Amino acid sequence: KIRDLRLMDVDEAQINSVLDGVREIVADIKAEDFEIKEEPNCYFCEYKGICEWYNHQGRKIHMHK
Repeated sequence: KIRDLRLMDVDEAQINSVLDGVREIVADIKAEDFEIKEEPNCYFCEYKGICEWYNHQGRKIHMHK
């Protein structure tokens, strides 16, 4: 299904807010500061095989063999 595109007006403050968020994320990645967030999607994550947190929390038992 094709969706309609809608244009929105954004002001300088909104742009700066988004850019600040992106800069913060980039800084965290560079510092290798990854916040752990357990979510239902952890079960489907492609990285759970190498995820220290996932594998040390006893969640391996929930994985399909």
